[in-house]
Amino acid sequence: MTELELMKSLGSTARLYRVGGCVRDMLLGKKPSDIDYVLTGVNIEDVTFPKIAGKDFPVFLVKLDGVMVEIAMARAEKKVGVGYSGFEFYTDPSITIEQDLLRRDLTINAMAIDVETGELIDPYGGQQDLHAGILRHTSNAFSEDPLRCYRVSRFAAKFGYRVHPDTRQIMLGLKSELSALTPERGALEMTKALTEQYPDKFFRELDGLLDVHFPEIEALKVPDKHNGTAFEHVMECLYRGRNLYERWGLLVHDLGKGLSPEPPVHNKHDSHTHLVYNLGERLRLPRKLIDFGARVMASHMKLKHLDEIRPGKLFKLIKDKEIFKLLRLSYLESGDRYDKQLYRKHVELAKRVLKIRKSIKGQVLLDRGILPDQYFGMKLLQLWIAEFKRQTNAG
Repeated sequence: MTELELMKSLGSTARLYRVGGCVRDMLLGKKPSDIDYVLTGVNIEDVTFPKIAGKDFPVFLVKLDGVMVEIAMARAEKKVGVGYSGFEFYTDPSITIEQDLLRRDLTINAMAIDVETGELIDPYGGQQDLHAGILRHTSNAFSEDPLRCYRVSRFAAKFGYRVHPDTRQIMLGLKSELSALTPERGALEMTKALTEQYPDKFFRELDGLLDVHFPEIEALKVPDKHNGTAFEHVMECLYRGRNLYERWGLLVHDLGKGLSPEPPVHNKHDSHTHLVYNLGERLRLPRKLIDFGARVMASHMKLKHLDEIRPGKLFKLIKDKEIFKLLRLSYLESGDRYDKQLYRKHVELAKRVLKIRKSIKGQVLLDRGILPDQYFGMKLLQLWIAEFKRQTNAG
C-alpha cells in the first residue's frame, strides 16, 4: 500500500502528513532514519489497522511501500498534573494538523508535509529557525513538560544550535518541576547527547539546571590550570572520544576536582571514584558503564607514569585488555601533556605485562607441588615479577 492509497481507503475527509524529525531532516538535506505520520479527519473507529499504543490517542502500525511505519491520530493535550506524565490527550476528526503540531516541543520539529499535495505545513516558523540554527519553543505549552529541558539540550548536542533566550527562560523556570522527573529520563537524553556531534552543548545549555540531576558535573565549575575551569577542561575532552564509553569516561575522569579544597590545586582528585558511582547509580546507568568510568578516574593519572611504576604494582594495575582503553583515555584527556612516543611505549609495556600473565598460569605452581592457599596469588605474582625482571635485564 502507498501513502495515497492508505489515505483514500479511509474516506474523503482523511488527510495524511509526514511530521516531525523526518521533515526537519529532509529540509537539512539528510535522509530520515524513519518517517512518522499523523492522520487527521477520521474517527478512531474508522481505522481498522492494528493499534500498537494509546487509548485516547492511538498509534497504528501500517506497512507502507513495504516498510512498517507508525501512524498517529492527530491529538491535542492538556496539563492535569506535575511532571512528564501529567497530561491528558484527546483526539477527534476536528483536530487539525496545525493543532497537532502546536503541542510539539520545538519549532524545528513542528513541521509537516501533506502527503497528497507535497505542501510544507510550517505554521510556527520552523524552517526559518532551522536555517538560523535556533532552538525555539513552539508555544507556551513547552513549560508543561520539564523533560523538554533535556530534549532541547540534546538537540543542541545533535545540531550545534543555540537555544533561544525566551526558551532558556522557560527552561530555567522549570527547575522545580525538573526535580520531579525521574533521573533516568535525563540519563537517556544525556547518553544520546554523548554520542552526538557536539556533546558538550548538552551540559552547556543546561546552565542553571545541571545541579538537579548532574550535581557532580555542576561542581566542576571550579578553577583549574587546564582551560580555566575543570568544567571547561572536561567539555573540551568530550570531543576526543569516539563512542559512548570513551565520552562517559572523559566526562567523569576529573569529577574529583569538584571536591578539591583549594582549587586550582587538585591533589588526589583521582581517588574520588564514589562520585562516579553516585552519578551513575542515580541515573541508573548500566553497571558496566559505571565501573568503566570509575576505573578511568582511578587510573588516568597513574597511567601517564606507567614506566615508573614498580613491577608488583604494575601487574596489579594491568589485569586485562581494558588497559588499552584506559591508556587511550589517559592520553586523550592530557592533550600535549602526554607525549605520543611515551604513550606508545606504555602500550608496549602493557602488552608485555599481559603476555607474561598469559604465559605463566597457576598450573606452574601446581606442577611444582605448591597447593592453593591464601598465599597462592602472591606466589604467582612473584613469578610474574621475576620473569618481568629477567626480560628487562635481558633487554
